[in-house]
Amino acid sequence: MKSRCPSSAPPAAAARLPGAAPTAAIAFLAGAGVLALEITGARVFIPWFGSSILVWSNIIGVTLGAVAAGNFLGGRLAEKRPSAAVLALLLAAAAVLTALVPYEVAFLADRYLPRGLELGSAFALIGRASLLVAMVALGPPLVLLGAATPFLVRGAAREGKVARAAGLISGAATAGSLAGTWAPVYWLVPAIGSRLTCVAAGFVLLLGSALAAWCGRRGRAAAAALLLGGAALLGPLSFASRAVGRGAEAGEVLVELETRYQYARVERDGKLTALRLNEGLGSFHSLAVEGQLLTGGAYFDYYGLFPPLCGVAERPREVLILGFAAGTIGRQLLALYAAPPGVRVTGVEVDAEVAALGEAYFSLPLDERLRVVCGEDARVFLDRTEQTFDLVVVDTFADQIHIPFQMCSQEFFRSLRGRLQGGGLLAANISGFSMEDAPVRAIRNTAAAVFGRVALLRVEGGRNFVLCAGLDGPPDPRALGDRCPAELAPLAAAARAPGAYRVFAYDPGERVLTDDRSSIELLSDRDLLSRSRRQLVREEAGE
Repeated sequence: MKSRCPSSAPPAAAARLPGAAPTAAIAFLAGAGVLALEITGARVFIPWFGSSILVWSNIIGVTLGAVAAGNFLGGRLAEKRPSAAVLALLLAAAAVLTALVPYEVAFLADRYLPRGLELGSAFALIGRASLLVAMVALGPPLVLLGAATPFLVRGAAREGKVARAAGLISGAATAGSLAGTWAPVYWLVPAIGSRLTCVAAGFVLLLGSALAAWCGRRGRAAAAALLLGGAALLGPLSFASRAVGRGAEAGEVLVELETRYQYARVERDGKLTALRLNEGLGSFHSLAVEGQLLTGGAYFDYYGLFPPLCGVAERPREVLILGFAAGTIGRQLLALYAAPPGVRVTGVEVDAEVAALGEAYFSLPLDERLRVVCGEDARVFLDRTEQTFDLVVVDTFADQIHIPFQMCSQEFFRSLRGRLQGGGLLAANISGFSMEDAPVRAIRNTAAAVFGRVALLRVEGGRNFVLCAGLDGPPDPRALGDRCPAELAPLAAAARAPGAYRVFAYDPGERVLTDDRSSIELLSDRDLLSRSRRQLVREEAGE
């Protein structure tokens, strides 16, 4: 008996779904929605949790897990109720939940990470809090978007060509994902902010929902109803108060920005003005005190000790500042060494919008001795410039404790050494609680592998150290004598305290960080997490 070939006529159930062309369009829109939600959701998280690899892994993990769970559940649902109406409702619900993400994150994060927490206490909470918030805020819309995929594949396979249908939907969704990745980063977030980008992503998904409804039984009426109803829900969110920013640690927020690179805000508390980036828990990237040149002993002030220790007296000392931010160190050096021969400062800041805050809020002068290079990564500038310098100051931090791995590798220090003039010096800001912390040891030994010997100068009362190195050996600010500006005399005296200044030689048995193999972020996270947990235990015990 001969077997019959399967009929090319579409099954009755699958016929109730959109065909190949509309499902491809819907897959494109849904793919754009998934990646726009992931990318923009991460930006919404930054003011609260930062953008460390820990937070990113939580967001990516929740995204993948939610989409996978949605695929599984959607496959079962598409077998039982394969209709355009169900598909349209899935996408419409995902659209509304996507637009609500900034408000959910702000509401939940404000309760899991109360204002006023210091980094030492908050760090142990950031990992699990960001995971929980991601599951609650990002999980539901991503599950719904994942559930739409089996409907799309089944609709595109109405003629029985399953492999071709799967390839069509996968390709269209991937193309949409590219749009959802690039549009927020290069266009939407810088132009309209994270909150409105989430609303825009919601409208994109609403279009997909309307297209699915258009292909259903009620056609135009259902599509119009979804568009009007969705717009009625999403429209007010376009005009609601902003929900992605943090309040000031103390005082008031003067300005907040969502730049292409990060979230930034300027806060003022009495006479103190601070630039905080991302979560900014007890940390700042630029500082100014009204009526004062110095910042009251913050780490910025210590870099004024180094110009007299390098260069020659007959010409201005050439200073390069990598990680210029809003220009606190540059402003101080220009004022401290205004008398001839003085200094010439080149500042490198990847974020032009952050650099622009210097003149407006941090008294950065318009000075012919100052050149600010914006829009270029510090490592790229260092590797490409042909200029040489007497002093290179490195103050590059991603978030609060993470020095980007490429800014503390052996290759970086070699490149930096090649940009130093005779007698030139390196002075780098590194974060740690002691000179023996694992990340501090790794960075100092990596620098020593290039310079032979380095020194660490403790910033009194803080968790910062100045890593010092030079072509002729590490500089010693304790020996400044009358070359020290009067304003910095207390800092030079503090450097003479026992244990405040120590010299270290290269140890071949210690870790050396490279561009290829660097664990600096993991070392920093482990160190701070351990201390944060101990501090939380002490606080809970009332100590």
